This record gives sequence, structure tokens and C-alpha cells, in this order.
Amino acid sequence: MRDDLVMWALQQHPAGTKQIGGHAIGRALVALSTFANADAIAWPSVSTLAGLIGGMTERDVRNAFDALQQQNVIEPESPPRPGRVTRWRLLVDNLAGYPATRAETDLAGYPANSPVDNSPNLAGNLAGNLAGNLAGYPATNRREGKKLAATHKHEPNAVNALTTLCRERSLPIPASDLLPEAYRIGQGDPWDGYLKIKAVTEQPITGANNPAAVLRKRLHEVTA
Repeated sequence: MRDDLVMWALQQHPAGTKQIGGHAIGRALVALSTFANADAIAWPSVSTLAGLIGGMTERDVRNAFDALQQQNVIEPESPPRPGRVTRWRLLVDNLAGYPATRAETDLAGYPANSPVDNSPNLAGNLAGNLAGNLAGYPATNRREGKKLAATHKHEPNAVNALTTLCRERSLPIPASDLLPEAYRIGQGDPWDGYLKIKAVTEQPITGANNPAAVLRKRLHEVTA
């Protein structure tokens, strides 16, 4: 996965259509970008994305891809063939000035993608990246000149654990929003931050008009 492409996708604001809203289209773009290789090409199956993006069906994903193609955000690398997964190219050079390719030394290191549908080998890696409302990645993922710092070695495990925590405790904030908090609370170590978030969320939030605001307040009060 190319972290720079994920950041690019998060900065896009695709327009909605009669079939699907702009927010959902943006979520689909972010999800697609997490599968992109060094040439900004991704080929996850529609069913794979629909299964990973909460609240979206396969039809929604197809409608999102149609809208992104019409808005010149993505394009098929070659004419689609029946029964084959479409290979999508992210047109980053048309929108944000990002280069279409980048030397391997400029990339954050992530596990190799599956040759079947380009999905990450580490289950759950994508789950922490799908929300379309991220305010920004932690400092370890920010651009520094033309280079990207490597992702913290504990981030994949933290993402998986946060995703499980959100599901089991029905937290009002998605794992993608909790990951930056884990970095902050853990002083740069997302796993240490996850453990503190786990402790904070042991007490359920009941009777609150805005559970997300209550949880954010609890997290803000956590001493790193």
C-alpha cells in the first residue's frame, strides 16, 4: 500500500450523483487507494471492497467507480473483460500533482499484496483506513519532502486490535479515527496507545446524547 496515495485520496472531494452521494464515493476512493501498487494501480474485486466498507453494497461500489471515472479521478488500465477484475489507475497526476510512480525507497513499507485480488495479506489492514473523515495521519505517515517515513512496526497490530475493539464494544468512533489517538496517547507507539484506549473504553457510554463527543473527551483527558 502507498501511504501517499491514501493521503491523496483523503484530500479529494468527488461530487455525488443521482445514484450515490459524494461521501460514499470518497470512501470508495480511499478504500481503492489502499490497494494501489507503486504504479498507482489497484485491482481489488467489487465484492472485496463492499465487504470491507461498512454500509456499502456491491452496486454502491460500482456506482462509485462509475462516478470516479466520469470525474477523471480513476480510469481502467485496459478495457474491462467479463469475469475479470478491473485494474484501476488512480489519476493522481491529474488532480493533486502527485507523480504517477515513485521509487521504492520513497514508499512506506507494507506487506505484499495478494496476486488474486491485490488484497493485503494481513487481515484487517484496510479496516483502519476506510473512513473518509480522517483529519490526518499520524506524524510517522506524513510527507517529509519527497520521502515518506516508514509506518510504525506496531501499526498493523494496533489497527486490527482497534477494529476488533470498535466492533466488540460498539464504540461510536471508528478505528480509523482512533488510530491517530493511539499514536498520540502512546507517544508514537500505536500499540501502547491502543492498550490505553482499551482501558478507557471498559466503562460503556450510556444515556449520552452524543456518545462520540463523550468518548473524544475521555480520550483527550488521557495522559500519554
